[in-house]
Amino acid sequence: NPALVWAALAIVVFCEYAAGLLAAKGAWDLWAARNAPATQFNSAKTFALLGCGMGIVVWLCFFGVVAGAYFQMWQTEIGRGSLESAFQFFGYCAIVFLIVNTVDD
Repeated sequence: NPALVWAALAIVVFCEYAAGLLAAKGAWDLWAARNAPATQFNSAKTFALLGCGMGIVVWLCFFGVVAGAYFQMWQTEIGRGSLESAFQFFGYCAIVFLIVNTVDD
């Protein structure tokens, strides 16, 4: 069904933009709180963590699980390249999430 395909594409693109905007807002908040006390800096991490979390969901769940398994993207050269790139983005988001999530004293 073409309408279903376009709806899925719209959801994926929306979630990718949402992840980027949340991460950008989080980076701005962290930059603004860089000289603040540790408690204020730790509370400024919310949007950065939301952006990384959304990126993990998009690139691991949508691409790795749904597209990789359900649509069997790994069977074509273009699909395999897309999955490799999605895994890189997932890895970046996961590493940044772990670093930002550490408590600053």
